[in-house]
Amino acid sequence: MFRTLVGVSLVAVLAVSSALLTAANHAKNDDEAGAWQAVTQAIQQYQEEQSDENLEAIEAAAASYRENFPDGEHYNDAVSVWLQVQEIQENWDSIVEYLGENLDNFEGQARLQFLGMFGVAHANLGNEDEANEVLEEFADVEGQDARIASHYTRNIRGALLYREPGTTSPNFTLPKVDGDERVSLEDLEGNYVLLDFWATWCRGCIQVANEHLKPLWERYQNENFEMVSIGSSSRDTAERQRQVGEENGWEWMKLFDVDGDAMDEYAVTALPFLVLIDPEGKVVGGAAGAELLDTVQETLAEAFGEDAGADE
Repeated sequence: MFRTLVGVSLVAVLAVSSALLTAANHAKNDDEAGAWQAVTQAIQQYQEEQSDENLEAIEAAAASYRENFPDGEHYNDAVSVWLQVQEIQENWDSIVEYLGENLDNFEGQARLQFLGMFGVAHANLGNEDEANEVLEEFADVEGQDARIASHYTRNIRGALLYREPGTTSPNFTLPKVDGDERVSLEDLEGNYVLLDFWATWCRGCIQVANEHLKPLWERYQNENFEMVSIGSSSRDTAERQRQVGEENGWEWMKLFDVDGDAMDEYAVTALPFLVLIDPEGKVVGGAAGAELLDTVQETLAEAFGEDAGADE
């Protein structure tokens, strides 16, 4: 074990030292193109093997370019790469510190991107006021930049909502896919509620629903538990969602998010996206794919007992 740990540590040191040495040589020779090439090569190595050592090599090369070529052609790109490494490593304090001092030095879409990263970092640190200030600025963004603002708005909202359990779940009122009846989240208070954001064209959504959600519903449908699949109007219709649900034997509630407002409120960044809410209306957790399922199963088993639904 000791030899393995020493070996990994040595590899990490060598990888970062090599990146630093390469970057330093380019800086010494005022070789901007070579310095940027060192960044791109480090990124390529990380894409081939996503190791901590290769990630640190990217960080070292990007930081060297940033520090030595402030007027360089790829300066904004180098800053972006360095910040993305901080995000992967969840070094939120580093992002807040750097952008707190340097954000106003950037313009246009670069500033907009970095403002978004600034907001995400604050949200992950629990700095709600600072994160909300970024959201307020993004609310006024229009035109081609609106897409960038929308992307980071969802990420900031998601970080605020899912950073830790216990935040209040946003209410919504949506129509059922099989009629005009409208349902509010508040109507389901007193139950555990599992929200499943999905689409008929999303194969992963249907797979997760059939392999995981369907057995979950069959087991807990007679408990204080509600499951709600919410589909948006993006490339979809309520009727198509009703048909797919019927074809697959999904007997739980299905709602149609006509304007995508619920997806925005719950910061849905990918499909499927699951959110678990407790009987008091507090968010237990939320995540894309099947990542949340272990939490869902553990929470429901603890709430209703391991034998719940066993004889159904």
